[in-house]
Amino acid sequence: MHSGPRPPLAAALLLASCTAACQLVFGIDDFQADGAGEGAAGSSGVGGDPGNGGSGGDPSCVCEADVIWRAVNLASRGPGDMRLPTQCGNGSSPTNLFIGPPAVTCTACTCDAKGCEEPPLHCFQQPSCDGAHTVLTPGSVCEPNSGCRSVLAAGTTSAAACDPRGGEVLDDAPSFAEYLSFCGELSCADGCLSDEAECVVAEGIPAVDCPAGFEQRYVVASGGSPSCEPCTCSSPSCAGSTFVTSPLLNCGLPSFIGDNECFTDPNASIYSSRSDKTPAACAANHDAQYAGTFEVSGEQTVCCRAALDDVPPG
Repeated sequence: MHSGPRPPLAAALLLASCTAACQLVFGIDDFQADGAGEGAAGSSGVGGDPGNGGSGGDPSCVCEADVIWRAVNLASRGPGDMRLPTQCGNGSSPTNLFIGPPAVTCTACTCDAKGCEEPPLHCFQQPSCDGAHTVLTPGSVCEPNSGCRSVLAAGTTSAAACDPRGGEVLDDAPSFAEYLSFCGELSCADGCLSDEAECVVAEGIPAVDCPAGFEQRYVVASGGSPSCEPCTCSSPSCAGSTFVTSPLLNCGLPSFIGDNECFTDPNASIYSSRSDKTPAACAANHDAQYAGTFEVSGEQTVCCRAALDDVPPG
């Protein structure tokens, strides 16, 4: 066996073999001949172990939270009827959330009554509603000296109906009690937090707990819409008789006739007519302003290091 120094060719072959093996283990870019490549993967914080911190090269970001959480700071808050912020100081768009669903007031309900129109009254100069006739306009007036020997309420009384109106939100855009405007930390990616982060926010209501250090948990609204109970009306019947006839000039001694009914009195030569029909009237389900409802359309979970004043925990 040769124990002297290896020839140059043999040394080159050995180095090539080692290099190929190291490529399989570390990848060519991670391998360093002086051994400094150990643990190099993840040192930049991009795609590495979240526990080693860093996101986008910022060493202050610690990536130990679930990626559903986004680091934010409470930038402003105020009454819900104020104009909401549209831009953060760093140029990003704020996350505007709300507490205290608004009270909704609805306008009173009214009803437009219609129907119960009376058919015309045909006035015949002959008994039994036969021969030529004239038309007496129905109405709640006495028409003496009509000369009718027989009368016919031609047609039928129209049915009563009610058209409801009202029941609208009094304020088209009722406001929440208060808004909370959060601005994100652009230097930290989702799931990465810095010491400057006051809160973290997640879409919806996650089933997971708040990240460590952010124990104050809130579920707040991200929007919603008001609504009112629809207005309804009770429809009346058309009570009463269509016409009252009388052989007297003062419309006394009335005789009642119904729709499509002929009334005759051969012994009478003078008739009067008038309406005895009850006008259509409707009763609304809300005859004054009434309370509506507000349905929250979305919610978000916020977890903060310290409690937010006057915000109920969620």
